[in-house]
Amino acid sequence: GLRFNPLTFQILPFLALGLGINDYFILAEHLQAVVRESGEKMSPDDIISHTISRAGSAVTMSSAANMCAFLLGAISRIPAVQDFAISVAISVAFNYGLAVILIPALLKMDVCRAQSGREEPGLWLWRRTVLRLLCCGRCPAPPQQSPQHSSERSLWARVVTSHPFRVAVVCLFAGWMAVCGWAASNVTLGLYIHDVAQEGSSLEKYSKAIFEDYQSYPIGLYMEKKEGQDLGNPRNIAEARAAEVAFVRNALFADQEFAESSWITYYLDWTEGLLGSGALCYSDVEFIYDGFRDAANVCNNLDLEEADGSACAETCATYPNQNPDPSSSERCQLSEDGLSCFCPWRAVKKVPSWDAFLHGNTYGQIAQTFLSLNGSPSANTTVPEASVTYVFYEGVRTFEDQTAAMRSGREVLDNQEADMFAYDGQIYAMTEQYLWIQKDLVIAVGAAIGAAFVIMCPLIVHIMGAILVCFVLVALEVQLYGCLHLFDLRLNAVTLVNSIMAVGFGVEFCAHFTRCFMLASGSRNERMLTAYREITLPILSGGLTSFLSLLPIAFSEYSYFRVYFLGYYTLLIALALVSSLLFLPTFLALIGPPAYSPPVEECKPGEGGDLESEPKTERQDPTARLKNLLHTAPPAPPSTRSEQSSLRVHTGYTSRIS
Repeated sequence: GLRFNPLTFQILPFLALGLGINDYFILAEHLQAVVRESGEKMSPDDIISHTISRAGSAVTMSSAANMCAFLLGAISRIPAVQDFAISVAISVAFNYGLAVILIPALLKMDVCRAQSGREEPGLWLWRRTVLRLLCCGRCPAPPQQSPQHSSERSLWARVVTSHPFRVAVVCLFAGWMAVCGWAASNVTLGLYIHDVAQEGSSLEKYSKAIFEDYQSYPIGLYMEKKEGQDLGNPRNIAEARAAEVAFVRNALFADQEFAESSWITYYLDWTEGLLGSGALCYSDVEFIYDGFRDAANVCNNLDLEEADGSACAETCATYPNQNPDPSSSERCQLSEDGLSCFCPWRAVKKVPSWDAFLHGNTYGQIAQTFLSLNGSPSANTTVPEASVTYVFYEGVRTFEDQTAAMRSGREVLDNQEADMFAYDGQIYAMTEQYLWIQKDLVIAVGAAIGAAFVIMCPLIVHIMGAILVCFVLVALEVQLYGCLHLFDLRLNAVTLVNSIMAVGFGVEFCAHFTRCFMLASGSRNERMLTAYREITLPILSGGLTSFLSLLPIAFSEYSYFRVYFLGYYTLLIALALVSSLLFLPTFLALIGPPAYSPPVEECKPGEGGDLESEPKTERQDPTARLKNLLHTAPPAPPSTRSEQSSLRVHTGYTSRIS
C-alpha cells in the first residue's frame, strides 16, 4: 500500500545501498580476525560459523536500531515522508537478510578459494589487464605480505592515550556543543514550494514570485457539509457572516481592506433589491447583523452641508433594510450630531427560494462559484450543501508568520458558532506540520534513542557502555540540529525524518566501537587501542561507501534532494565518524566500564578438546582465580605480546586457537 513518489525512486536506492554495505564490512572484518586466529586448522564451515557467531550480534544490533529509527520516522504528518520512512525500514530488513544469508555464503566461497591457493578474482583481473598494460606487457608478481607489527607504544598510541590529547578532545567537544546549542536556538522552520519544485518548472517560478514579490495568499473559509443542512436558513447565514467578520478583523495577517468574497454578499444584495423594489414584503424576511456594514454611512450620498441634519435623520428612519417596527433593536442608528447613520442590518428571506436566486440573475450566477450544490445548477430544485468564502493573508513572509497566521485563524473560527474551517494549498497545507514539528522531533528522537538503548544493552554487554553510546547519540542529534542554522538549512518534515534516521547511523558507528572495547582485555587504554585496530577500518569504509552511494543524488533535478539529503547525510556521516572515532573513544578511555568477563564452564576430564591446553586458572572458581591473579607476576608490556594472544583473550574463541 506504499505510494511511489520522488523520494522513493531518487533517494531510497542510494540510501539502502549505503546502509546495507556497512554490515558487510563488519562481517568481512570479523572473518579476517577469525582467519588470523585460527590459521589453517579450521574448515571453511567452521570459519564462517565463528564469523557469524561474532559478527551476527553486532549486525543484528545495528540493523534493529536502524529499523526502529526508520519506522519511527513514519510519525511524520506528510504521507509521502511516511511512505519513504517505511520503505527504508523495509530495505533495512532485506539488507539484514542478505547480510546473514547471502553474504556468509559468498564469504565461504572466498575462504575456499583462499585455502586452495587460488588468487583473488579482482586482483587476478587487475594484474592481467591494467598492470600488464602499464608495465609494457609484463605482469608483476604479487607483493609479498609482510607481517604486521603494531605497537601500542607507537607515536599514534602515545598521542591518543596522553592526558593533553584527552583534555583537548573534551574541550573541543564542549566548545563544539556550545556552538551547536546556540545555533539550535536559532533554527528556523520551513520548506517552501519553490524549494521542492523541479528546477526550471512553472511551479518554481510562480511560487518564488509570490514569496518574493507579493507575500499575499488567498484563504478559503469552508462551511462544512452536513446532512439536511440548508445554508439559506437565516440563522445559518447569520452565524456564517459572523464567522467571516471575526476572521477578517481578528485573525493575524488577514487583509481587512479586501474583506471577503462570499456568496452571502450576493445573496444579501439580491434580497435587499427585492425588498426595496416592493417585490418582497417585510413579513417574508428576517434581519441579521452584518459586521462588514457596521461602519457604512447611509447618509454619505446626501448633501448635508446646507442642512441641519434632518435629511440624514429622515433617511435613517426610512431606510428599507431595517425592521419597520420603531421599537425593534434591528434599526439603523443615527449619530449624535445627526449627520451620520449606520445600518448594519441586512434582510434575508425566512424561507429561501434557491431556484429564484440561482437562476435568472447575475447575483445567483456569481454565487454558484462559492456553493456546493446537491444537483446540477440548471435544475429547478437545487439546494446548496456547503460553501466557501475567500479572504486574503497579506504580508506573510516567513514560516513563523505562516504558523502564527494559521494558529490565529483557527483560534478565531473555533470560537464561532458556524462550523467553518480555513484552508489553502500553501499556508495551511504546507505549514500544518510546523505546528507540532519541534515537539514531534523531541518525542521521535527520544523514542529512537530509547529503542536503541534497549537493543544495545544485551549486545554491548554492559549498561554503562550503552549509556555512553546514548550520550554520544544525543550529542550527535544536538550537533545536527545546530548545523541546520549554521549551514542555512531549516527544520521541516525531511530534516525531521533525517534526524530520526541519524540515530540508526550513530548506532552503526558508535555501538560497534563500544562492543569491541567491552570485549577487549587489559586497561582502558589497551582496550581502546584494540577497538581502534579492529573496528576503525570497517567504520571508515562504511562511512566512505555510504557517502559514495549517496553521491548520485547530486545530479537530481530537485534542489531540495541535493540539499536536504545529499548535504544533510554528508554532514551526518562526517559528524558520526568524528563522534565514533574521536569523542566516544576518549569518553570510554576516561570513564568506560570494565571489560566483559564471560563465565567459564567447568569441564570434566577428557571433555573440552583444546581447552585442556588452556591455563587451569581459566577453569577455577572465581575466588581461587582472583587469588591466583593477585599472586602472579604482572603481564608483559603490550608491545611484547603477540597479536594472536591479544585477540584470543578478548574474543572468547579459545577452544579453536592453538
